[in-house]
Amino acid sequence: MLNNENLSMLNQCLGGKKMFSSFKYEKYIPSINNHMLHTFIIDEKGEIRALDVTGERFLNSVTISTLKDHLSKLESASLTSGASSTSFNIGNKSYSMKLIPLDSEKIVVIQDITLFKSIIEDFKEINLIQSQLKAIFESSYDGIFVTNVHGTTIWANKAYERITGINVSDVLEKNIVDLEKSGMFTPIVTPTILRTQKSLTTIQTFKTGKQAIITGSPVFNEKGELIYIITNVRDITELSILRQQLKKANELTERYKNELTLLRTHNQKYDDIIAESPKMKHVITSALQVARFDTTVLILGKSGVGKEVIAKLIHSSSLRNNHPFIKINCSAISPNLLESELFGYEAGAFTGASNKGKPGLFELADEGTLFLDEIGEISLDLQVKLLRVLQEQEMYRVGGVIPKKVNVRIITATNQNLEEMVEQGKFREDLYYRLNVVPIEIPPLKERKEDIVPLLWHFCEIYNKKHNMEKYFSPQIVEYLENYSWPGNVRELKNVVERLIIMSPDNELLPKHLPKHIKNLHKEHSNVRVNKLIPLKQALRELEEQLILMAQESCGSTRKIADLLGISQSSVVRRLRQIQKTGS
Repeated sequence: MLNNENLSMLNQCLGGKKMFSSFKYEKYIPSINNHMLHTFIIDEKGEIRALDVTGERFLNSVTISTLKDHLSKLESASLTSGASSTSFNIGNKSYSMKLIPLDSEKIVVIQDITLFKSIIEDFKEINLIQSQLKAIFESSYDGIFVTNVHGTTIWANKAYERITGINVSDVLEKNIVDLEKSGMFTPIVTPTILRTQKSLTTIQTFKTGKQAIITGSPVFNEKGELIYIITNVRDITELSILRQQLKKANELTERYKNELTLLRTHNQKYDDIIAESPKMKHVITSALQVARFDTTVLILGKSGVGKEVIAKLIHSSSLRNNHPFIKINCSAISPNLLESELFGYEAGAFTGASNKGKPGLFELADEGTLFLDEIGEISLDLQVKLLRVLQEQEMYRVGGVIPKKVNVRIITATNQNLEEMVEQGKFREDLYYRLNVVPIEIPPLKERKEDIVPLLWHFCEIYNKKHNMEKYFSPQIVEYLENYSWPGNVRELKNVVERLIIMSPDNELLPKHLPKHIKNLHKEHSNVRVNKLIPLKQALRELEEQLILMAQESCGSTRKIADLLGISQSSVVRRLRQIQKTGS
């Protein structure tokens, strides 16, 4: 039933008249009455004069004022643009409204289109999915050929044309049995798949002379009924080419990998290595290049330059990087103990030996790398045993009689001149040549000044994190440290930075925080010496005069003096005149 508000307004609109059943428009009821349609009669003022049963139901959920509002909008649109219909939403329902002229009045037909809109949205979604699937199939590198259950071709992608040489238009809407009979292609898999409902693969030959591997697969609907057969078409010729390309790629993989490793060396850090200077970049490049080859390496350089770091870099960049890297300083252990450390010993080999024996470093480093630092310190007797390991890849434990096979890469290092030691009889010549297959010499820090400042900041960052500090270098202290000779090389620099981080009370590190020997050395090497305090202007004037007079002694003309000092020729002439006037 109508609610009270709508009933009151409707009675006013109808003026006491009844619904369609007794109204003069009763004859229109059979043609327009429908449970999906809501029909009203409005007069020229827009007032409702009659309505059908469904219209009454419609007004149970919508106020007359709402209905009039939509009617008013439609009539306005009708006057301005000639529109005779519109659509609107009320709640979760969608409606269409149409005006039909009738004498001086109008029939208003409102239709519930909620279901229609839902169906349209479903169709849009289906069309979207179909277009997406088509796009996916079209982008496939393989050919795709689709038939229905009757064997009629309904679709094929562009890749099918490329692989077979057949135009898609020549096969669409044609039965594949007929296509085979006409010589388009042979054999066909569809009849067998229709019978077995299982995938099938074969080699198909086309009328163009091309061949391809085809795989037909059945497609079923939700009821398990076969609806399509999709055939994947792959070019045999292209597969052969791809196989050859893959083979070449596999052959080049190791080479590319090694070259890429070398390229990474540019301006990069490897642990404690700073490679900003050309000399250090060359060291890293050499280390990475030799890392690929399972050969001995002799690392040369002063104490503290970072020989162990380079040895670790070689190991980590080699094929042995997943196996042990073991180091030993040959100068830190007595000759008697060094032999048992390197080669191990059998049970009871000497007084105090373990009852179980002990493996040596060669055994522990098996499949990996053994780094022998200070190799020049080992005795001649031990040199003979080391040479045997290099030549035979086997060793004897101390007190042992059975040789043990070992697979170890040897990297050695020294700060001594092994060639001189060979001449003096302190180092075996044959062992020297075995170790010196690839020598790498690390320059001292004073020969690679470009690395000093990056090293300073590198270790500053490390020790700030270690000691939970926020220290930083001032420009003044950087100048001091950059001009220091660093006789202890990177090791000394590292220790100085840690001392500054720990001992400085200020976050900004200044020259006053430096050790005395660095501050004093900086003063000794200063190019300008100050013996007493004088006004700055006077000091600058005197320094300028000294520089010009020094340049005059070595240069033959004022132009050359100007070029040497980086000033204009007129400035040189003017200053020389001033100097002559003052009698300097």
